[in-house]
Amino acid sequence: MIKIHPPSTVILFIAASLFTGCVTNYNGFDLHGRDFRGADLRNTKFIGANLQNADLTDANLSKVKFAKIIHTGRYVSVDLREANLTGANLTRANLLEADLERANLTGANLAQAYLSGTNMNYSVVKKAELSGSDLSASKISNADFSDSRLNHANMSGSEIINTNLDRADLSGSNLSGARLNGSSLVQANLSNADLSYAIITGADLDRAVISIRWKRQIEKINVKNLNTVTWSD
Repeated sequence: MIKIHPPSTVILFIAASLFTGCVTNYNGFDLHGRDFRGADLRNTKFIGANLQNADLTDANLSKVKFAKIIHTGRYVSVDLREANLTGANLTRANLLEADLERANLTGANLAQAYLSGTNMNYSVVKKAELSGSDLSASKISNADFSDSRLNHANMSGSEIINTNLDRADLSGSNLSGARLNGSSLVQANLSNADLSYAIITGADLDRAVISIRWKRQIEKINVKNLNTVTWSD
């Protein structure tokens, strides 16, 4: 349960972080709709916080802790539904099981971020940096990841249904057991990606680059524009 803090208390904490640069603890705070644009929030704690509709445009959230495991074995994470994280720096941030539904992460840096089990349905993650990130067992349906870098990302077991991955760099990524039904992979780079047990029925592979080892497997599936695929070594 999220603890509601008085607005005056929240403003005081925000002011302290913005002007003193100190490590701030927002655990459990209700920060709904708050303005953190351009703020330096490195190493800040947002565990269990409500950041729904918050504006974090161009904020530095590197190594921020959004989640932790408690004694019951359950994870406490953060609510970032509809948050604006455009251009935010979330390098190596812990966003385990965070709710990012309908969030805007356009141009955000999520390199090596821990995003396992997150809800990213309907999110906008265009031109974002997600190389080496962990997106395993996540819900990423009806989202837009076009022109993003997902090379060497772990997306195993994720639901990536009806998602836009046009021109995305998925080279070396782990997509084993992922569901990509109906997703668009136009001109996507899937060279050296692991597609074992992946379900890609109905996906658009127009001019995609895919490792030749998966050719026989994919030829048995109903996909779009298979004849335009470039099969790489």
